[in-house]
Amino acid sequence: MKRDPRFFLILLLAAVSLSSCLKKDFDRPADKSGYDPKLPVTHAIAELLSLNGQYDPSTGGDTTMIPAGVRIEGIVTGDDRSGNLFKRIAVDDGTAAVTVLIDMYNLYNDYPVGRKVYINCGGLYLGYDGGLPVIGAVATEKMELRGIDPATVNDHIVKGNVGNPVVSDTLDLITAKGASPALYSRLVTIRDVQFSDITQRYTQPNATTNRDIMDCDNNTLVVRSSNYANFATSRVPSGKGYITGIYTVYISANGTPTPQLVIRDTNDVRMEGPRCNESGSSSALISIDSLRKMYTGSGTMVLGSYSIKGIVISDRNYKNTDSRNLVIQDGDRGITIRFSASHSFNPGDEVLVDVKGAQLGEYNGLLEAGAVSSGGTFPASRAVRQSSGNTLTPAVLTIAQVTGANFEDYESTLVRIMQATIAGGSGTYSGNKPLTDASNTSGSFKLYTVTAATFSGAAVPSHPVNITGIVGQFNNTKQLTIRNTTDVE
Repeated sequence: MKRDPRFFLILLLAAVSLSSCLKKDFDRPADKSGYDPKLPVTHAIAELLSLNGQYDPSTGGDTTMIPAGVRIEGIVTGDDRSGNLFKRIAVDDGTAAVTVLIDMYNLYNDYPVGRKVYINCGGLYLGYDGGLPVIGAVATEKMELRGIDPATVNDHIVKGNVGNPVVSDTLDLITAKGASPALYSRLVTIRDVQFSDITQRYTQPNATTNRDIMDCDNNTLVVRSSNYANFATSRVPSGKGYITGIYTVYISANGTPTPQLVIRDTNDVRMEGPRCNESGSSSALISIDSLRKMYTGSGTMVLGSYSIKGIVISDRNYKNTDSRNLVIQDGDRGITIRFSASHSFNPGDEVLVDVKGAQLGEYNGLLEAGAVSSGGTFPASRAVRQSSGNTLTPAVLTIAQVTGANFEDYESTLVRIMQATIAGGSGTYSGNKPLTDASNTSGSFKLYTVTAATFSGAAVPSHPVNITGIVGQFNNTKQLTIRNTTDVE
């Protein structure tokens, strides 16, 4: 049969229209509506969960279809913004909490932490995810609940207002180890704990990973993190303090419950205090990440009895870094140390810096520790060389990644940008030179070289280069500083 040529044109236009609609939905901004429909509810979450069948680990669980007309409400306490919670949100109404499975990505756009939601539960199922009670759609043959279908999610979940207070229960680790069902899916804070192994990152490269936290009596609890979380490659903090997260459980085939904590992001982890058995030390060793998190965002504070350790990434010898400044990096976090006088440390030195009594604050936008203010005093003798000849591999990033929302994470760290172009300007390195790559052609990121640098008069390459340098800023200008011209190749 011969088709009218217009038929194919109609198909093409329909495909373009559908593609446009899909992209529009994917790129839509977060819904921050303040309207609350104040729908009537029939059950508290605790009452709803009591309808669930008994978990049977030998079969993978049990499922219960929720009767028509059942409606609950609650505040979202956990979303998928960091990627550590996947296709699920945690909802709490004060009586209990429940995990809701939704077969969608970027749920935080619609259901961010602090949003009230109403859930029309009729037709949905109560079930289990490894022993954790959940709400979802129809079960698979293995009795695992599927997420609510995107086509019906608005029929079941009605958005309320945003910005509601989100409060966690504060526990000690012994209480948290009790695996009480009353805590399942709730947001909890566990106090006076530390990571058992501070040499580790949150996850292995290719697998969801368990890391233990412990109290000073060596009791432990699992912190479970996805390798797809945006903090997966970050090192765990080296201090002691508190950790907040969604309390979950895994029940083995023999019925033994293992409580687990799932953090929402690293802001849930505050461990800046001295570790167990270090309270008698003059200054407790903490990570640079923990030190940076102490800063409140304004003014200058005086640090307590802490010390930090890191590899020197700045190079005083070529004079592109002030001789009183030392930039050290610990894992993927760095800090600029400001001494009152010149220091003698070289790239690759591992140094231990006692920052007790030092100032922590921003100088022209750059976070520094030491003699930050004009009247501050911090002698170079507060730093001690531990070893020399160490190497630190720079993170390979695009300019868009460096200058994006996580810029502060890269500040005072060593990065490598591939196929970047340095604007010629006067033809030499001296001053601010716009630095661009395929990800960012605006020139807002600058390659900065002081006039006193030994290579400031050298010619800037006119061709694309691979460039390594230290990320910094001067007020609102984001910058990269090379140590010497061997950083440009």
